[in-house]
Amino acid sequence: MNIRHLPHLNDRDAWISFCQREQPYCFIASPEALVDFQTTYLLITLLEGKTRNGKAALKYSIGSRTSMEPAWRFIKACDFNLQLMIDGLNQVDFNGNVRDNSLLKAHTDLTVRKFFSKDKNIVSPSHMGLLSPMQRLPEVWNIAGVCRLLANQQFSHLRISSWHCPAIIKPLVPPLSAQKPYCWIC
Repeated sequence: MNIRHLPHLNDRDAWISFCQREQPYCFIASPEALVDFQTTYLLITLLEGKTRNGKAALKYSIGSRTSMEPAWRFIKACDFNLQLMIDGLNQVDFNGNVRDNSLLKAHTDLTVRKFFSKDKNIVSPSHMGLLSPMQRLPEVWNIAGVCRLLANQQFSHLRISSWHCPAIIKPLVPPLSAQKPYCWIC
């Protein structure tokens, strides 16, 4: 799965753009988190740069069974700032009734849960590194280069056979816009 990476979710426009995506599910660079807006729940998984095993990640679920309005009110109450949401959620005492907490501004429909993620395959993007687009073709192909090429869809034709794997690179970036196609042999 190719999970998009956004620089932040710290203003209203960023949240609206995030929710209008086909799948509102992205890594966020600052603060480092995985944010997923499911039907009526906002899920925030804290990654903190050191997360190598998703089960060690702390996760918050904010929302309602009936509508997405309580989650939106929570986002708005935090001034559309993901860092402010995380700071506030870290201060909530989850031993009592979280609806009584002043941070949540008495949203009666809103439920908030704190738990450890069950996703064993989530790794912090800062730990892995981002797959940035290729600016030029490498002299020697390696698996990292192929992953970058595929993740950024910098190919126009891919054919796999038992003896060779030619790929013709799209001219997406100026250094790759040569007259002849590039190929490599597996």
